Order: sequence, then structure tokens, then C-alpha cells
Amino acid sequence: MIDMEQIARRVVACEGWRWMRGMLCLTDDDGYAARILHVGPTARQSETADSYDGGGIITRGCIREGSLPDLTDPATLGCLLALVRGVVGDTGLSCIGDGLPSGETRWSVEPSKLRSHNKWVMDATKDCWSEAEALVATLEAAGAKGLHLTPGVNLPVRKPKPLEDSTFLPKRYKAQIGPRRKHHKYRYYVALVTCPGCEWSRVLGVAGWDAVTCGGCGATLLKKGGR
Repeated sequence: MIDMEQIARRVVACEGWRWMRGMLCLTDDDGYAARILHVGPTARQSETADSYDGGGIITRGCIREGSLPDLTDPATLGCLLALVRGVVGDTGLSCIGDGLPSGETRWSVEPSKLRSHNKWVMDATKDCWSEAEALVATLEAAGAKGLHLTPGVNLPVRKPKPLEDSTFLPKRYKAQIGPRRKHHKYRYYVALVTCPGCEWSRVLGVAGWDAVTCGGCGATLLKKGGR
């Protein structure tokens, strides 16, 4: 029987390991899982969806210390494949299962190019009995060769468009501030301030504030910073 928890502990110990948006992380001994919404510079600055109600997020949290990826989750496996491709430097790298007469499946990772140069990828996965184990074995072998993503390198991923449902909105936004103009009656400058989440807008003085509360969704609109 394949011990997926042990494989998960192996992958988080890899030098090339990183959490990715979309992964499912197991946050406690009971197997409680949270979907990662955003990955920050540290685990504490990352954001997870801890529970749902009718499709809406009702509880948010962060990646807790000691969390493990759920390698039985299809989305997490897809993220792990993308991570391995980034570390190896082969966007066409694939994980292939070979069915045996016994009913078991032997898994291996194959590069899409330079097979002689990347023969170590296939050698590392000669005896793997799950897709997750094959990908983790490749990541371990890449670390032994000194291959890993530097902290400043990001895997290609589209930035999610903010959803209209307020349960999905971040708590803080960078305000969209239009061109400034002089007030028709008073001689100070004003501008149209818009919430990027719900498009609520209000004319405010350009000076004298650092943050305001959106009258539409309740998010905090920051003059500087936010996301």
C-alpha cells in the first residue's frame, strides 16, 4: 500500500519545493484540508480557503506550519507537475503510467526533449508506484543535481479576476484613483476613487487620507499598497 503521507513529507523536504495557488494542503492530524488562494513571501502571508458555504468562502486562513500537500487531490498533482517542469526546465515533461498484468501501475517521468541529456529524469523514476511518487522522485533527483527555482522566479500563472461575490473579495484593495481636478467651489484638488472589486466610486480630496472604506462591498481601499 502506498503511503501518501510519507511521499508528501518527502516533497516538502525538497529544495525545489514551493506551495502553489490551487494546491490543497492538509492542515492538521484529522486530515482537514484548505485550498490555497494566494501564496505570499511566507506561509503566514499566504491565504487559504478553510471552509465553504454554498460555493462561497466563509473562513480564510494561512498555510500553517507543518502542513502537507494532499497528493491525492487532482489539482495538487497538476501543480506538482508544473513545479517539476519548471525545475527541470522542460515544459513538455510528462508523467506516464504503465499498466502491469498484476493490475498495478508503474509510473515514470519522461522528458520531451534531449533524452540523452535528461536521462537522469527517467533513471530517477524506474520504480515508482504512483504518479505522486514519480514526480517527487524527480524533484528529489533535481535537487541532488542542484536544480531548483530561485525565490525570485515565478511559475507562469494567470492572476485571478476578482469575483463579484463579496465573500471572495480580499479585505484590502489598492484604490483606483482617477485624474485629479480642482474643486469648482474650493481650491483643493479632488479625484474619483473607485473600488476595483465592486466598482463603487466616490469623489474625494486628493490629500488628507490614506485609506477609506468602500461603500459597496466594505473592503478597505488604500491609497498606496493593497492588492
